[in-house]
Amino acid sequence: MNIKKIVCITALASLAMTGTAFAGTWKGGEGENQNKWWYDNGNGSYPSNCWQWIDGNGDGTAESYYFDHNGWLLTDTTTPDGYTVNASGAWVQNGVVQTKKTGQAVNEAKINVNANPIDYEGIYSYSGAASYVYNEQTRQYVLCGITEGNSWDEWLEKIYPSKPTYEEFAIKKTDVDRYRFVDKVRTTYRFIRDDGEWYYDINSDGRIDEYERDRKNELERSYNYPEIEFLEDGRIMMNTERYLDYTGSDGSTSSRYGWPSQGKFLLKTEIYYTRR
Repeated sequence: MNIKKIVCITALASLAMTGTAFAGTWKGGEGENQNKWWYDNGNGSYPSNCWQWIDGNGDGTAESYYFDHNGWLLTDTTTPDGYTVNASGAWVQNGVVQTKKTGQAVNEAKINVNANPIDYEGIYSYSGAASYVYNEQTRQYVLCGITEGNSWDEWLEKIYPSKPTYEEFAIKKTDVDRYRFVDKVRTTYRFIRDDGEWYYDINSDGRIDEYERDRKNELERSYNYPEIEFLEDGRIMMNTERYLDYTGSDGSTSSRYGWPSQGKFLLKTEIYYTRR
């Protein structure tokens, strides 16, 4: 294996309640290792000396697997920390495979493309997040971290080392094709729907001009710009995308979040908010 391993010796008892469920690829060994398996996280790393939750079939339920110091999956044995894994390598207790929900329902939330802002008026608070790293080879985003509650400690542990720009906000002054986004310090952003697309009314003149159209993509990639998505279940989601560069770092922060340990990469974060 010529990719970076993740060394994460962790107590299974704590992983039973927490831990990222990775979305990568199982890969078989070659030659003398042809009957062995390892797991490619899809972000330039693989697990080693650790347990890892993996949702192999994408059904929203993950199983926990143990990988040795070389990154090979342990099967049909007792792990170094005293737990049992079956012939498939999954952690079992009394013969029952132990599972956890990965939170895929969070990042599969459907966008309401015909949303009427009137239906979303109110005050919203943070209620979960998911983060992804873009894989240049597969041209797909790979899930790195996910939370399903309103704990900022969990955000800092699994998503990003600092809080997002918006912890809470209000949607107000709405009609079918416009609304106002107001953050907790009363900064107001006005949005107008034009030809089915939402645009930021930069100069607050009540209409969208060519300058505002041209800046749409640029603004939506800005960390401070609130790109809003109305979801069918009544929540609101914010998307952010940013490039991070860990060239020359010791890799500790990257490994903590399941990011590539070195170099520049694109991180996407989906932040979810629920109306009070």
